[in-house]
Amino acid sequence: MPSVSGRYSDGNTASVRQVRIEIRADGFSISGTDGDLLATWHFDEIELIDDLESNSFLTLARTSQPGARLTIEGAAPCAEILAAIPALSQRRRYPLPSLRQTALYAGIVAAFAVALWFALPKVVDATVRLIPHSWENRIGESVIENVANVFSDKTGDQRFCSTKRGDDALNLLVSTLAGDLHIDFDVRVLDTPVVNALAAPGGHILLFRGLIDQAETPDEVAGVLAHEMAHVIERHATQNAVRQLGLSVVLRALFGDPGMLQAAAESAIGLSYSRDAEAEADRIATELLAGAQISNEGLVSFFTRLAAKRSGQEGLLRYLSTHPPLADRAKLLPPSPNAARPSMTDRNWQRLRSICS
Repeated sequence: MPSVSGRYSDGNTASVRQVRIEIRADGFSISGTDGDLLATWHFDEIELIDDLESNSFLTLARTSQPGARLTIEGAAPCAEILAAIPALSQRRRYPLPSLRQTALYAGIVAAFAVALWFALPKVVDATVRLIPHSWENRIGESVIENVANVFSDKTGDQRFCSTKRGDDALNLLVSTLAGDLHIDFDVRVLDTPVVNALAAPGGHILLFRGLIDQAETPDEVAGVLAHEMAHVIERHATQNAVRQLGLSVVLRALFGDPGMLQAAAESAIGLSYSRDAEAEADRIATELLAGAQISNEGLVSFFTRLAAKRSGQEGLLRYLSTHPPLADRAKLLPPSPNAARPSMTDRNWQRLRSICS
């Protein structure tokens, strides 16, 4: 019997597994890489979620298993699936986009194509700015879920640290840095010893427990947080996704396409920003800190100390691998305001440090 490779999610957990799909007379047998049978899907209960780029990408759903997804990539494997279920194209789970969505989609793509003649970087930046912030939230939430699954050995809400006092201390720091910005920042702490922080589309930011543990002062956390908030303000994560996947894929993800949403989220993990984007984030972070009357010395000292420890602590390299060293960039930062104040009280600093307790 013919078989193809794919990715499978059972809809009950957030995990996505590599599987072997055996095509039988009346359906699929889905097995893990270890050979264990995971599920059997009958042809009459399979629906099409997405067929993209000349039938070289298929996402399938099962009517009797809500949330379950089966993804197949490659022209040959997709051809095997389509040959087994000739009527599949008539079983589309989600209707085509509305007239308004189609018009907006076509308009953005057309603008992108015309402007492409002039300069790609400027095109990407300008196009991303046309996308409403609220649309990015779908991708951002999926990014956070994917990152949490990769870096935490826990499940569900237990992956994220939260205490009433710790949350209040963190939210106060965020609002202090945000000032009068009209952006809804969603900042959470991921329970993992890895030293890292990242910004995702839609205002989502993750601070890793390892980063808070390694910080010696609240100003160091404030500096890193301001830097990630700057990435959100300038929408660098969405720009990266467009450059990595192309505008068409990102727009389909923004419209809620499950297959493209997963692709956009997976592409965001491990991506590093350009030097120009990092320099821009440094500049804006400094402005946020200055506006809150917080010293930018924490932004410098944290990275300097991590770089000095790189030879003895491999875990510290996670942040440095996605954020260029600040040795030269630190020299370009303007001096802190004379009236600089601590970013947090001692009590709130201890509450934040204990948020994972």
